[in-house]
Amino acid sequence: MHIDPQALIEGVHVVVVEVDKPDSLHYKRRTYFNLPSAQRAVDLAHARGQTAELILCKLVPAGEADA
Repeated sequence: MHIDPQALIEGVHVVVVEVDKPDSLHYKRRTYFNLPSAQRAVDLAHARGQTAELILCKLVPAGEADA
């Protein structure tokens, strides 16, 4: 059995949520495997009053050259 690492990461989306706490500002990063789930996470963060952004990223398997 051959697993194709590139095929496993196609269509991966990352949501970054800015979390403002009284003593610091930090970011939560979550990975989603389809766009509707990622957009739902952004919408929920906005509903909570948080700053959130959907960032489309290119993931590359470790050890392989960037194409």
